[in-house]
Amino acid sequence: MSGFKLSVFSGIRPKVGARLLHESEAQVADNCKLFSGELRSWRRPKEVATPSKAASGTVRSIFRVNYLNTDYWLNWSKDVDCERGPVAGDDLQRIYFTGDGEPRMSHASLATQGGGDPPVAAHVLGVFPPQTGPTVVPSGGTGAAETRSYVYTFVTALGEESQPSPPTTVAGKIDDSWALSNIETAALNTFTVTGGSWGAGIATLNVASTRGLRVGEEVNISGVNPAGYNGNKLVLTEVNAGNVKYAVAVNPGAWSSGGTIARVGTHNTTLMVKRIYRVLTGSAGAEFQFVAEIAVATTTYNDTKAASALGEILPSEDWEMPPVNMIGMGSAANGVMFGFSKNELCLSESFRPHAWPSKYRVAFTRDIVAVESYSSGIVVATKGKPGVVIGSTPGTMQPDDIEVIEPCLSKRGTAGMAFGVIYPSPNGWVLSGVGGTAVASQDVVTKTEFETFFPATMLAVAYQGRYFAWYTNGSGVVRGLVFDKSGQGAVLTPLQQAADAAWTDPETGELYIVHDGKIKKWDGDTFNNLPFEWRSKVITLPDLVNLGAARVRAKYDDLADSAAEDAQEALDAAYNADILNNPEVWPGQSNTRGDFGGNMLGEFMLGGSLLRDSSFATFDNRSLQFQLYAADDEGDMVLRHTKNLTNDRAFKLPDGYMSADFEVQLLGNIDARGFEVAETMRELKKL
Repeated sequence: MSGFKLSVFSGIRPKVGARLLHESEAQVADNCKLFSGELRSWRRPKEVATPSKAASGTVRSIFRVNYLNTDYWLNWSKDVDCERGPVAGDDLQRIYFTGDGEPRMSHASLATQGGGDPPVAAHVLGVFPPQTGPTVVPSGGTGAAETRSYVYTFVTALGEESQPSPPTTVAGKIDDSWALSNIETAALNTFTVTGGSWGAGIATLNVASTRGLRVGEEVNISGVNPAGYNGNKLVLTEVNAGNVKYAVAVNPGAWSSGGTIARVGTHNTTLMVKRIYRVLTGSAGAEFQFVAEIAVATTTYNDTKAASALGEILPSEDWEMPPVNMIGMGSAANGVMFGFSKNELCLSESFRPHAWPSKYRVAFTRDIVAVESYSSGIVVATKGKPGVVIGSTPGTMQPDDIEVIEPCLSKRGTAGMAFGVIYPSPNGWVLSGVGGTAVASQDVVTKTEFETFFPATMLAVAYQGRYFAWYTNGSGVVRGLVFDKSGQGAVLTPLQQAADAAWTDPETGELYIVHDGKIKKWDGDTFNNLPFEWRSKVITLPDLVNLGAARVRAKYDDLADSAAEDAQEALDAAYNADILNNPEVWPGQSNTRGDFGGNMLGEFMLGGSLLRDSSFATFDNRSLQFQLYAADDEGDMVLRHTKNLTNDRAFKLPDGYMSADFEVQLLGNIDARGFEVAETMRELKKL
């Protein structure tokens, strides 16, 4: 008896020849959902939102917030990392992000205010500290002499406290009235231009003060004459006491008048206050203690408090702002947020995401490419050896020495899971985590096969414990894949569905992608499935035979799912009714075509309609097709039979050839459980 059967479907293993694959492995497994061992189809992604930034470019990053029971999709045309902050008792939904200018923070109401494309507004991350100490003049006392030091801090309405000012140390008497003056007001968000010049590609604008600005931050400049000095999101290349500098390629001419410089990421100064602290110098172990809190606009204070009346110890001595060029925002399990600047891993104070002490920074010998966390620590993927940083507090976090030289090729292609972090290296996917660090894909692909996935272009996220990635091939076509090291399914399965951005929602566990300028929920369409293509290994029988019978076991009830088709038709009808009944939402509705430029160019046929037609083509017809290939005399695989299947009854195969090498291909979008192929119907029953 000659024949074969298959009851477990698996993915591809490009490293291995088609004849040497395991029985369940495939040469092709496009769009196959193989978590269960059955051959299943992914549901089509379901559209949930259309960000307005898509009209002017590709959306690269997304993040969802739910505010007042409404979902808002924060989106960027840049590679942005966004995280909720680990702030105790946070009822504002604070978010922290890097990659769109200097590091910034926002919260649900601020990011969605005014109905614009979110994030509408954000503050610079951290609190800019006072630059000068107070002037202190003691007077009026007659008691014993003592020497005090005073500092003050800024505190936002969110309770974020800055580093203290430089200390001012003064000798006086214990019962003096200690008069503090010249206490700075809040850092500035706007600056009036008083002069300017241009030279060698650099514009210089004069201002009275640059307090609150740092090199590398973004500003908007307007109102300058001539207009060539003006622009949005201009990056400061130099900040001096009386001027700022930034790149302007073409000489705008001599400055003549006007101008305002405005920060893009503003300092959060609304309802800000200042806290004053003092310490008795010369006392062993003495620390700065709280004296008083004053309004941010107040510049004086008279201290007559006794030492016994002082309050808590200054908590923010080293609470610096993060580096201007920090990217890669993420969070670890111990309340620490992280990012990186060149070759330094930056760590925040635990549960204080506005505070980034430089004493916590960890340097690596090579520049960092990506940073991601897993259950036990933080993996730092560099241009050389990776590192794993472990510790219970930011002050105790130190890197483990890893001797594996596997540089990271893509920041966006790095994803963290419970058991470790996966990133693309020249030799394959590296897994660093609980079990150590190694190339996790070495049994699936070699360096040569891995190059066909263009790892430097990869975008990846963790979803259902698996690594989902998309890449752009040499022809500019975006393809995807699923790499599974969970041990619960096929190791590698390709995806034909493209994506420009991807994000896994930590609140729901759902995966969202950006495709064709729209945000879509992965596997979200309950009516329509992506078409799959699965092709077996080369199955070699001991003798030349003519296979004459086959059977495919599948979920054929889904082929005639009239309820799903009716439901999709109802959705389409409701979609049309929304256009016809809501003219203010759909411009140019009188002919249902929309005004020119009202949608992305190429989204609709020129002269076509916004309405879905009566055929309701958005519903995918269900199908399953069987194909049998057999080798000819030269060893080339030839298609011998194709059958569109409607039930699990056995069917005949054609005669007229003899072969020992066969392949089975299944195409469709309903679940298949297995197949049998044999020489005769009788033998088929015995398999």
